[in-house]
Amino acid sequence: MPHVRVAALGQLLVEVDGKPAKLTPTNARMLLRLLVAGGRPVAIEQLYRDVWYAGTAAPLSRGNRTLVQRQIGELRRIVDPERPGDTSEIILTARGTSSAYQLALARDDVDVWWFEDLAEIARTAEPARAADVARTALALWRDTTAVQLGSDQSGTGALRRLRELRTSVQRRLLDAYVALRLPDEARSLAGELLAERPGDTEVQSVLDDLRRREAADQDVVLRHTFDRPRATLVLAVGDLFALHRADLVVGFTDTFDTSTRGDRVISATSIQGQLLHRVYRGDRERLDRDLRRALSGTPEQDRETRAGKRHGKLVRYPVGTVAVLPDEARRIFCVAYSRLGNDLVARSSLEWLADSLDRLWEAVHRHGQFAEVAIPLVGSGRSRLDTVDHQGLLELIVLSFLRASGRFPICRELRIVLSPYQLEKVDVNALRRLIDSL
Repeated sequence: MPHVRVAALGQLLVEVDGKPAKLTPTNARMLLRLLVAGGRPVAIEQLYRDVWYAGTAAPLSRGNRTLVQRQIGELRRIVDPERPGDTSEIILTARGTSSAYQLALARDDVDVWWFEDLAEIARTAEPARAADVARTALALWRDTTAVQLGSDQSGTGALRRLRELRTSVQRRLLDAYVALRLPDEARSLAGELLAERPGDTEVQSVLDDLRRREAADQDVVLRHTFDRPRATLVLAVGDLFALHRADLVVGFTDTFDTSTRGDRVISATSIQGQLLHRVYRGDRERLDRDLRRALSGTPEQDRETRAGKRHGKLVRYPVGTVAVLPDEARRIFCVAYSRLGNDLVARSSLEWLADSLDRLWEAVHRHGQFAEVAIPLVGSGRSRLDTVDHQGLLELIVLSFLRASGRFPICRELRIVLSPYQLEKVDVNALRRLIDSL
């Protein structure tokens, strides 16, 4: 059976075994009417009315029935030349009757059908998966003004429904961008939606909220400049990934896992997950490739079996390993300060974290830009570091940085970025007193 692909989200394109097929206008209308049915049988009477009379009432004489059958035969010779008759495996004669026909193609070989399936997946998927699926679905629309579904009533209705479905996929993608904290992507998509539907108050509300968040980003709650070492310490509340010019620190486990699918291995909303979706735009293959390159000179510590570790990567590196990733004019320092068990639970300790910070500062000294470095409150997430509270973690980062800065230059400014929740868990005045005591 030949491999047939049909693209109708734009000008109609049909490929048979990879080669474009030539269709007459009537061939095209017949194919599109079968396509609109979504793989369900279409009665010969309906085909005659829709293809020749644009859906209006028309009598079906024996000659008209023959006209439809002849047209079906022509279409079969184009898309299924080895079986142009009732034995065709692509345009079927509906079982039990000779008066209906249906299109039998794989769902992902018809862009309209594949779009509908992807839209349903995106509707219920978690944000990271929804974003990937929604982008794939929207990429199928080659031209939003030239969808060729016919001028009959069924085609017009299908086109209206598809355009509404496209809008719902865009909205789902917008929601996913907001959930994944991708403000640039969310703002751009919201602008596109408002350009298409200027009165959309829901999208306008999302855009207004994004602008309010941006205005509130990076609210500095403490700033202190040390003379020796010459460096500035900043404590801020906001979005780590909004700092486009700063070198970034991202915590990892010893396996350097990157999969956010289903939040099974790592969470899409974690700092790790945001690195994948916000910096790498969901391109996990590229992130893994950069990590492999950065770790190529680091000896493996251990290697799990797939029977032991059912999901994620199998190679383990020593805790404290730092992989340095390039990102345009800055660096991203991926530091493994915890161990991911085969039960997919990350665990760390105060000693592991302290040693990992020491190794981090050495890596920043060697590879950084000696400008601004932004670090989250490492150890406060899912690493199960239960022996120290948020305040202790904050003070550990500050003291570790100052000790290392006394040995070698690290950066002009270290910015520790907290979430609003984390700020509530720390005592900024206590940190000021600690700094003053130094």
